[in-house]
Amino acid sequence: MNGVAATSARPRVLLVSARADTGGGPEHVHMLLRGLSGRCDFSIACPREEPYWPRFADVLGERNMLEIASRKLVPDDLFRLRRFMQERQVDLVHSHGHGAGIVARLFAPAGSTLVHTHHGLHFAADPAWWRRAGLLGLQRLLERRTALSVFVSDDEIHAARRIGLGGDRSVVVPNGVAVPPEPRTVETLPDRPLSVATVSRFNAQKNPEGLLAVLRELSLLGGGAPRFVFDVYGEGAERPDFAARVDASGLGGMVRLRGTVPNLASELARHDVFFSCSRWEGLPLSVLEAMAAGLPVVLSEVDGHRDILAHCSHGAQGYALDRPDTAAAALERLRDPEVRARAGAAARRCVDSRYSLDTMLSLTMSAYLSVFQSHFRTVPA
Repeated sequence: MNGVAATSARPRVLLVSARADTGGGPEHVHMLLRGLSGRCDFSIACPREEPYWPRFADVLGERNMLEIASRKLVPDDLFRLRRFMQERQVDLVHSHGHGAGIVARLFAPAGSTLVHTHHGLHFAADPAWWRRAGLLGLQRLLERRTALSVFVSDDEIHAARRIGLGGDRSVVVPNGVAVPPEPRTVETLPDRPLSVATVSRFNAQKNPEGLLAVLRELSLLGGGAPRFVFDVYGEGAERPDFAARVDASGLGGMVRLRGTVPNLASELARHDVFFSCSRWEGLPLSVLEAMAAGLPVVLSEVDGHRDILAHCSHGAQGYALDRPDTAAAALERLRDPEVRARAGAAARRCVDSRYSLDTMLSLTMSAYLSVFQSHFRTVPA
């Protein structure tokens, strides 16, 4: 818009998110607000949803927030968003996620400096070919207007380039999480099952059918009482169907549906292992949070997980989606407390060295400054 004023020490950044419910994208935005508020003057446009609207308000105050609809285009929102940008004399607009990226990049005033973080290329997996083609065409057009496209993993930018996105004005800023100061204690399992955490939205991406396949394989290991109990966190439209299929398969003793929780990272630390059977990801915060807590992870070998599997091979084990027996074998090996302790410690070290919150914040601020250096004469100190 106006650029960074000569008298301003900090850039004015508007964050835009079409979500403020429980999820990795809103948590990522929350981390930016908390971590970079001393270096940027932030405001935010997002839905008035729990739990993140009040969390954002705790950092910014509601006077620096604009309410927009959740995951849909509302004409009045678009006009109010433009006016909000102009009134705040925003230097940079940073949109997060597919819906916010469309709104911010289509309707920002002319001359706006736009940064966009994809948080996964979900539109590329739309089952309707005509909608997928239309959304991809729109994304290619929007990228031309974007000063910098941010991808959260090497996997994500490679996937973007396969479909014609992720050009020269792109950068990888890996997701990051805080690492607890003390490692967790690994317990033996003489009288209890292995406690496995997983996170699902009960949709095609999170692959509840794949979880059922792994549960069936584990049930074949025998041994009387269940040797594994899966706590499934999250909500979604297919949750009732998943619960019915678990019961019909006689697997109810192995599954507890936990719904959403206010502080997932703390909850994950209570478990022994983290498991994900997703069909694709960006770079999932829940996996990184589990690893930071010292949990070994077993992951499907898909985009978003491959980045972790490549860099954290001692703390993360992969399996092919069509081989649930391989996933079951990996989980069975982790019943050994010594194996689990070594893998968990390696996972924690990997997150600390490659996926730390400090690294993510530093790279994000460097990305902001690179945009300012390209677009404005005056760069904030």
